[in-house]
Amino acid sequence: MPSFDIVSEVDLQEARNGVDNAVREVESRFDFRGVEATIELNDANKTIKVLSESDFQVNQLLDILRAKLP
Repeated sequence: MPSFDIVSEVDLQEARNGVDNAVREVESRFDFRGVEATIELNDANKTIKVLSESDFQVNQLLDILRAKLP
């Protein structure tokens, strides 16, 4: 029986563009004014870090980020 491997690689340039666009949107949104909310991409670890003051805001940040990533 034949076998095959599935490999999924992340295009870091696309991820960086998505994170940058999400950060710009968060900075311009009224509901995030005066709130410590960050989205950071770590190229070395290939991780995205999302921080905010409440779970609700983290979920909003994740929705924004998902919309910006391809």
